Amino acid sequence: MKWPRIYDAGARFVYFDAMTTPTTLLCAGAIQDAAGVCARPGAVVVREGRIVAMGPVDRVTRDIDTRDAATVELYNHMILPGLVNAHAHLDLTNVGPRPFGGSFRDWLIDATSHRPGSPDEITVAVQHGLAMSHDSGTGHLADIAGSTHAVTARINAHLRAKQTGATPAPAPAAVPQPVAGVSFIECFGSGDRQTACFERTREHLTAVSALDHTNPTTPIRIGVSPHAPYSCGLDMYRACADLADRHGLPVCTHLAESREELQFLKSADGLFAELLRHYHGPDETFTPQHAHPVDWLEPLFGKANWLLAHCNYVDDPHIETLSRQRNVSVVYCPVASEYFGHRGHRYRDMLDAGVNVCLGTDSILCQPSARNQQQDAYQPMGILAQMRRLFCRDATDPATLLAMATVNGMRALGVDICDATLAPGARANLIAVRFDHDDPRDPLEQVLNNDAPAKPLMNAAELNTMQTRRGTAHL
Repeated sequence: MKWPRIYDAGARFVYFDAMTTPTTLLCAGAIQDAAGVCARPGAVVVREGRIVAMGPVDRVTRDIDTRDAATVELYNHMILPGLVNAHAHLDLTNVGPRPFGGSFRDWLIDATSHRPGSPDEITVAVQHGLAMSHDSGTGHLADIAGSTHAVTARINAHLRAKQTGATPAPAPAAVPQPVAGVSFIECFGSGDRQTACFERTREHLTAVSALDHTNPTTPIRIGVSPHAPYSCGLDMYRACADLADRHGLPVCTHLAESREELQFLKSADGLFAELLRHYHGPDETFTPQHAHPVDWLEPLFGKANWLLAHCNYVDDPHIETLSRQRNVSVVYCPVASEYFGHRGHRYRDMLDAGVNVCLGTDSILCQPSARNQQQDAYQPMGILAQMRRLFCRDATDPATLLAMATVNGMRALGVDICDATLAPGARANLIAVRFDHDDPRDPLEQVLNNDAPAKPLMNAAELNTMQTRRGTAHL
């Protein structure tokens, strides 16, 4: 059967489906991944949802029989692997961006008051967050689930999409393939409440794990997330680490995020001591630990795989400690860190020391509002904006940023890093970003310098939203 050439000069693309189209040839102005693939122009051949070939267009079309392939021409676009958001809070999506006035106490109280409470509200928020993530080019995502309802909503979104080929309303756009990754059950417990809180956490993990195991095709792992050193005691952390180690679960926690956290752990006073008294009343079990958060948790790093969110305040000894832990990753959220006034993150020093550092968005509360931004370019749940911030602010090497946004994130989530590359056999989780193919500058550098949105090409790709023009000297 002769499959159509998917191109209409001067018009819009139509959909292709990598899972049902026998062979699709994607010809782009450039292709690149973090595993050594780099071609301009480049081609990717997809068959049954997986990449079967990639490289320069002339070589691919010479070596692979694409005569019966559906051909998609993206000469003004660069194809990249789907990006990895290693730290998000999907159940806060519908709260939207919130201003930060300089007081974390006031911000936290405001954010807590707007958090969705009912199962229906949580489901709607998670579905919305998944849609926004997918539409921003996110292929994998680590979510901090504030309740079992958030995990259930994510799993059910995948199962429903598998059955119907669509995501239920009120998501703003179709999500043919809900975002894979990890959902970490968030837990709290400090002082004399740790035992009771851990038992409740274990019950929650048992419930969502049973749901997940009932549906083995769900590409979502379950993890546990003791919230932070100021909201979880060491016994709570130890119990979570032991449980994760026994059952092969990943662990995520917010660590060294603020100076106030360091103060609380060192001397048991300051902002977080005040907040704990505000929410729970006096507790004489809070005692100074006289330790930095990294040193405090180091004895537990040998158990399970750890994902440490933020690490905004670390010194050389702490980076050295992290570099010795092969099962510890750090996720840096540049936009959120700046939102709270945290400066001078040492992500490059960590990378140089051998620490696996990846990127996250944090919650949508910390992202810029849509004001003064073009609608299609506003992607608050996307990782491309985080890459651009580091490129423009720090002049970070584009290839380093691509690694942080893809293979480093996959390693942090404990999933196959191949699926964040363009290697043959990888799942076709692909995105396209516009660039000027007539400009001699490096395509990835152009992408990081412009404000073009990331567009998903994975599975039923939204190619109808892109414009292109026919012809290059290479085709």
